[in-house]
Amino acid sequence: MLNARSKMDADVEFETQALGGKDLAYLAPLSLQEAEDMKAAHPEFQFFAGGTILNWRAAPRAKGLIDLKNLALDEIDVTPESLAIGAMVTIQELTEYPGIPKAVSSAAGLFSSRNVRNMATVGGTAAGRFFVSDLLPVFLAYRADVKYFLGKKMSTLPLSQWLQARSGILCSIVIRQLDRNVAFRQEKISKIDFPLIVTAVGWKKAGTQIKEAVVAISGASGKMALSESGAACLEGKDVSVIESSMVNAAVQQDLQPTESIKASSRVKRRIVESQLKGIIAELQKEGAL
Repeated sequence: MLNARSKMDADVEFETQALGGKDLAYLAPLSLQEAEDMKAAHPEFQFFAGGTILNWRAAPRAKGLIDLKNLALDEIDVTPESLAIGAMVTIQELTEYPGIPKAVSSAAGLFSSRNVRNMATVGGTAAGRFFVSDLLPVFLAYRADVKYFLGKKMSTLPLSQWLQARSGILCSIVIRQLDRNVAFRQEKISKIDFPLIVTAVGWKKAGTQIKEAVVAISGASGKMALSESGAACLEGKDVSVIESSMVNAAVQQDLQPTESIKASSRVKRRIVESQLKGIIAELQKEGAL
């Protein structure tokens, strides 16, 4: 195996079975700066973490791989105030690590099969531009931040903003508001299938009033979506008097579902309606405890 010190500017050929058995250029940087420089020199190369999205049949064909395994991005740091999840942490680790919020570990546990969870990474699910995500709606409901490396420095952005461009090398996802109330629902046709739609809602409470509400939906339109109308509908309301029908009416204003083989736009709207009903009931129950 060759690493970044070998010859960074050369096309190092490395025979691999990772992508259909084809020979690919392979680079393994030893620092974030080296990784950024390699990507700049070879923009047609793909960053390699768990490889599950690169192996997906509809993924763009990579001409080379930049392996992120040597960059110490595989750690989880839990404190009473925050949770930092390294980009190379596997989805399975999220289901097992102590101190992970229930909504996060539960969503991780529904991610495909255990074999896939052992390979798939948090960074891949955030940066991969997949058409649906088990975890991104939950992270957004927690108002998570992203730490990323770009332009020779580390920067931080809210996840909702970072997802618009997905710039730089994602290093970690950070939840700084562990006291938020978060619940989610997802709809699958079969247990190991990709979810059809994932909806998550999160808020903070000031007494019994809702603050900083988030409604996040993945899969309805093929991309991650935040419902501003849904969040505005919840903001400042008393938790006990929220009606799911009211929230759904607001969310449906923002929803732009697309037709697919698995479900029509009408069916997708009804799925979101059902998910919101279950989520609001769960969060109200939590608020009463």
